[in-house]
Amino acid sequence: MDIVERIIVYRDRSGRSREGREMLADAANEIDKLRGALQRIEQWSDAYPLDMFPEPDLKKAAEVLKANGMTLDAISASCMRHVVEGVGKIAREALELRNLPALGVENNRQQDSGSSQGKQGGPANEG
Repeated sequence: MDIVERIIVYRDRSGRSREGREMLADAANEIDKLRGALQRIEQWSDAYPLDMFPEPDLKKAAEVLKANGMTLDAISASCMRHVVEGVGKIAREALELRNLPALGVENNRQQDSGSSQGKQGGPANEG
C-alpha cells in the first residue's frame, strides 16, 4: 500500500485513533525518505558543472577513439549505464517498504541479491 492509499485509509477510519496517528507518522517518514532520495539525485545532477568540465568536441573525440579501436557510442553507453544504475539504486532504496506497523504491511519485495554489488554509486561513492 503506497502513501496515498494509506492516507485515504486513515481518512476513512475514525479520525483521531492511535492507529490513524501511527499511519500518518509512517506516511510522514516515507515522504521524508522519498524527499531525501530526490535530493540525492538533484545533488548528483550538479556534480559535473560545465565551468569545470566543458563540453568536449565530440567529432574529434570520436576520431581519436576510432583510431584506437573504440567508439564514442561505447563510451557514452558506459557513462549512461553508470548514471542510470546510480539513480536506480537511489530509487530502489527509497521505494523499499519495511515493516509498517500501523498497517501490518511487510516488505514483500524480494531483496536484490547483490545485483548492484561492484557497481559504482553517485559522485560521493566514486574513487
